[in-house]
Amino acid sequence: MVKAKMIKTISCDVVVIGAGNAGLCAAISAAQKGKSVVILEKSPKVNRGGNSSLTMNFRFTHSNLFELCELTDCPKQTEMLIKSKYYPYSPSNFYDDIMKSSKGMACQELSKTLSEHSYNVIKWLYSLGHRWEVKPNILEGSVPIRIKGGGATLQEKNFSVAESLGVKILYESKLNNIIFDNSTIAGVSFSTNNTIIENNILCKSIVLACGGFQANSLKVAENLGFLWSNVPVRGVPFNTGEGIYAAIKAGAIFYGDKKGCHSTPQGVNISPYSLPGDHEQVQLNSRYCFNLGITVNQVGKRFFDEGEDNPNFLYAKLGGEILKQPNRICYQIFDSRTAALLPKGYFVNSGMVCSNELSKLASHFGIREDTLAKEIDEFNASIEVESSEFVKKDGLTTNGLLIPKSNWSIKIIQPPFFICPVVTGLTFTYGGIKINEHAQVLSSNNTPIKGLYACGEIVGGAHYHNYAGGTGLMLGSVFGYIAGKIC
Repeated sequence: MVKAKMIKTISCDVVVIGAGNAGLCAAISAAQKGKSVVILEKSPKVNRGGNSSLTMNFRFTHSNLFELCELTDCPKQTEMLIKSKYYPYSPSNFYDDIMKSSKGMACQELSKTLSEHSYNVIKWLYSLGHRWEVKPNILEGSVPIRIKGGGATLQEKNFSVAESLGVKILYESKLNNIIFDNSTIAGVSFSTNNTIIENNILCKSIVLACGGFQANSLKVAENLGFLWSNVPVRGVPFNTGEGIYAAIKAGAIFYGDKKGCHSTPQGVNISPYSLPGDHEQVQLNSRYCFNLGITVNQVGKRFFDEGEDNPNFLYAKLGGEILKQPNRICYQIFDSRTAALLPKGYFVNSGMVCSNELSKLASHFGIREDTLAKEIDEFNASIEVESSEFVKKDGLTTNGLLIPKSNWSIKIIQPPFFICPVVTGLTFTYGGIKINEHAQVLSSNNTPIKGLYACGEIVGGAHYHNYAGGTGLMLGSVFGYIAGKIC
């Protein structure tokens, strides 16, 4: 523990570290309770927003159609658009999806709290002025509405509400240490504008909400392995683990899937990192339509079941599979029938090439032609009944293949053919700080460290192995709201 240097620069009730969605939810929740709040944000003001500004989906429960429609600006129109595709989504459904994705390893206490509180927190966000809209493509296993305006609008509203409640935000401010007076939280030390001069804020409670360590190449290599050290970060460059390591110095434990991460198939032109203004490009660069075709590696072999589950239950673990392949690259292959269903991003600066001859495409990308031809011939021959719709799992599987395609089996036979090169993008890491259902940071003996809270992707134990799409924003909102309410 770092002893208090009683240099009073600022004093407040609550210090929140990080101004992503989780941190702003915590700050707003605390301010609504009458607490004075200061946020330390590592980024410059012009780049504020965090990874939250680059996303758009919340996973939450709803017991009837009305509960979704009332979150939009046009409830009647929303009802017309989604009524035929609507299914209730209960807390037990949400909990089961978390357990399925994590192979039963996610913290049961956190998963239960997340699933049971999700809709009430969505209603709280609605009360702040957030609105939802119908997704252009509604897939099975996802909530049919998304935050209106995407993550950029989510964060603009969050900042506006926080500032209207008197929350003070200090930009370009990096957490150094948590300060204790004996064993009681006394504040934080931080530095600004990349200087070595330390400043102190004295406070009664601290909420850590500054994400994982995915932008720290040394820590990524140390925890995930050397293969991950140069993987492009599909998010902001500011999440380098300061909150995690400050908490560990304060007595917290590093917990959860320490070697795991959210990593997804991305276009080959992915940038080393992204900033909040890059939302459109981040979405365009996603390559999540693997279920519409097949995916092969450099030697022309398939290496995973493209129809194992709905894409939003599969995409977040595929980055790791791609890294294991020769040259750390793979190729999604479509014929003209499914290529017509691909989103805009596949056709914008994507490296995708089309031809009437698969052999020419193989030659262009340096894929072994003989292996690829055999792989596609065997794949086509394994399909008795072809899929014609791709909105929900259809059970139309291949037969006799070592690696099956369990749903959406359609032959690669109709030219022109399309091959899109795909690499890995790292979104966030899974290992983090251990908390309880009250968002209190726990010490090595599982007792709360009084006055210390955490929320968002800095939390360990919420994700293992894989990820149910939309869980991250909801996790940050639920535990941010809880932390602010009780800190």
